[in-house]
Amino acid sequence: MDISLQSSTSFKIKTKTANIEIGSSIKLTNIQTEVVKEITGPGEYEIMGISIMGYKNNIFVYEFEKLRLCSVGSLETQLSDDLVNEIGDVDVLMIANGSKIADDLISKIEPYFVVVPIENFFKDSGIASENLAKFTLKEEDIIEDQNTKVIVLEKK
Repeated sequence: MDISLQSSTSFKIKTKTANIEIGSSIKLTNIQTEVVKEITGPGEYEIMGISIMGYKNNIFVYEFEKLRLCSVGSLETQLSDDLVNEIGDVDVLMIANGSKIADDLISKIEPYFVVVPIENFFKDSGIASENLAKFTLKEEDIIEDQNTKVIVLEKK
């Protein structure tokens, strides 16, 4: 699975079966047939072998290739403990739009990786980051006891 920056506030994920564009809506494109499906709101979806749970406030959880990812749009308020529990364990947390509550979100969800589009996103938090053009991850790359790593995606 590869994650890259689509624009300054949107991501593109390439899986074995589909490309997922994450912005104001979610667009999935089948790699073989080029059929496009769009998700615009909360609900439970199974599309092209990818399980997706949509929540209010543009929060989505994706499951594919034995990985679990969560994308968060521009949040202004903290997530409730109930919603955090419902989201569950997450391998990769993608935060767009410079969410004002990113530090709290990361400490509640505790992902292995955080992917952001803005270099100074964590400027005041002291969290170290790595700049990449694209982030590639497989299930075997996850080390159970690792600290959260921040990946800053650069525009191509």
